[in-house]
Amino acid sequence: MTEKGFESRLHDDRIRIEKMENKHFEYSSAFQLITAFYGSQEHDSTGSQALSVILNLDKPVLCSLAAVITYLKEFNLEKILHNPLNFKKLSSEAEYMTLNGTTLKNLEILQNQTDRKTKGSLFWVLDHTKTSFGRRKLKKWVTQPLLKSSTDDKNSSTYDGITCHKKHLCNGNTRAFNRQL
Repeated sequence: MTEKGFESRLHDDRIRIEKMENKHFEYSSAFQLITAFYGSQEHDSTGSQALSVILNLDKPVLCSLAAVITYLKEFNLEKILHNPLNFKKLSSEAEYMTLNGTTLKNLEILQNQTDRKTKGSLFWVLDHTKTSFGRRKLKKWVTQPLLKSSTDDKNSSTYDGITCHKKHLCNGNTRAFNRQL
């Protein structure tokens, strides 16, 4: 979409558009800004670690980070970016398996193949959630399974609970088991 077309759609006063000069997104100036920003923390041991973590990011990410730092400095909020250990990747391609529509259909993950209803699918068997949030979370877990199990994962306690209580599933007592989750 062109800039003119984008601006024509934005007549809502709740939307704020801010433009930055292209120099904020150039790699050389971004590199200088980031090394100055994270290099100034070197009075403690976390400064050099933070700089090494940041410099391992891809070039487009570094350019965007420099622009965000510049923007946040206007409001004196740049300190929230001092600890790169709090950064999280938006892309989850490395964490989750991507199942295409054919796979979901053939494995009857969300719908059965007989009448295209949820009843009889894997999701139907596992879904004993009480809230819509829980249902959405379960749907995400079923359609995007983890590529590798990790003990560092925040869901590992759930995974451990599932493996420890296998006997409930084998005995057909899935409702009592799912209430424990």
